[in-house]
Amino acid sequence: MSPLDQALEDLQQDPKDAEKKKAYYSLFLNTSFFIPTYDEKSQAVAKEETDNVLPLILNADETHYMLLFDSKERATSWAKAEIHCLVLPGHVVVEMASPELHFGLNVGTDQQKIFVPEEISWLKEAVSNTKAAMSEKDGNPS
Repeated sequence: MSPLDQALEDLQQDPKDAEKKKAYYSLFLNTSFFIPTYDEKSQAVAKEETDNVLPLILNADETHYMLLFDSKERATSWAKAEIHCLVLPGHVVVEMASPELHFGLNVGTDQQKIFVPEEISWLKEAVSNTKAAMSEKDGNPS
């Protein structure tokens, strides 16, 4: 069980606990995620790095999901093969997310979680506020 899994389990036991919520989302924003990629040329999940790879976005019932895994092993297990992944910290993933996007975290595991657009928007605002506060602290204008 990863630290993120444990934090999610703790939060699920008491979803209204502000400290558990803060701990989980802080850890999420600071975790590096493995994001499977899609090769536009071959029109398939990318097996290796090329110039044509993009983050894989799955469409299910007209809902768009970007998959995030907290380990390469989990991404490989999901794909049932070696795949190419982008590796990005959670705060960067949140910042680049489009408004309609959902995140599927650790899909196929007992610790999977779906992030809905409202939740991602809330995280995006938290990242923005943190950056602004840090700029003010450093004396830089936002």
